[in-house]
Amino acid sequence: MSRLILLWTALSLAVPAAAADRTDNKTTARAASVSEVEAIHAEMIAFGEWMIRLDAATADAITVFRELGPAWNAALSGPPETMEARFRPTMAQIDGAIATARARLAALDTPTFPRLELPADTEPARLRDDMQKMIGSMEGITRTLPGVMTAIRARNPGATQQAMVKMLDATRALFRAQAAMAAAWVATTEADDPTGQSLQFELLFYKSGVRLLESVERTSLGKPDPGFGGELRALADQIDQVVAAGNKLVDAQRAEFTGVREDLAGEKDPDSVSSRAMADKVLAMSGLQHEGFTVSQRYAAQLRRTADALGTGRVSMTVLAPMIDSLRATRSELDALGMRIAQVMAGTR
Repeated sequence: MSRLILLWTALSLAVPAAAADRTDNKTTARAASVSEVEAIHAEMIAFGEWMIRLDAATADAITVFRELGPAWNAALSGPPETMEARFRPTMAQIDGAIATARARLAALDTPTFPRLELPADTEPARLRDDMQKMIGSMEGITRTLPGVMTAIRARNPGATQQAMVKMLDATRALFRAQAAMAAAWVATTEADDPTGQSLQFELLFYKSGVRLLESVERTSLGKPDPGFGGELRALADQIDQVVAAGNKLVDAQRAEFTGVREDLAGEKDPDSVSSRAMADKVLAMSGLQHEGFTVSQRYAAQLRRTADALGTGRVSMTVLAPMIDSLRATRSELDALGMRIAQVMAGTR
């Protein structure tokens, strides 16, 4: 979702200028049969269609990977001797989905969209490379699971603990990589850009995931984690600040583009039609960004509930489980919003 937000920010910068050009020169004939405004709009649609293809390339792998936790817990529920047999179908499904994603990404085209002036991180070639790296990280996590199952079957607590720590390390590395990318994206935005606030949440979200996994590891090793509750409250406070600032900026942007839309009302020349269509899309996508901030608020609330449940007592998986579920659900909701943004851009929504 982060990069989709970045690209429509680039687009939004073009719409007021195009609209101003049109309203200031209402009697000026176009010098070319296809205007620059129409060309920008065409690239916007094409980019949205490409993002939908990118999502389709990885969707099955991501879906299966997100179900890994529940499937793992189900496999753990029976006798250790038969755990591998219970989990084998899931592993086969994951292996197949990852192989399919790799093949689809390798075959995916990487067009350029010069008129959109996309940030380097949102160019199709870079997006495809990053998705390939993410699939590789997911595969790295799944490769740690057989060692865990072997140790559990052998009823070897020490080996089981070591294998579990290795699995958590691999998962934490994925979250750290995502946090690093989010931090890099934040640096590309201006202070008055609501995109920056959405990206700030992404950064805080992944930081919370890294911290959660650290606490899970401490719990599995029987170690205390006395500072966890306070850190969760601090993260929740930061998220609330991001949401408040982001909603304010989105409202200002919506007012601006509503004005652009009104200025072009009734105009029928191609420039105005394209400018109005782009303004409509920016307005629709800003509404989705509001929805994203609502998702962010819910996640902050869960962080506080987890902190309250921790109190001054010992961290346990029972206390951490709701946050783990919320982490997974929040990521799914944000990814679904990202796909809706791509559909708006492509004109299919």
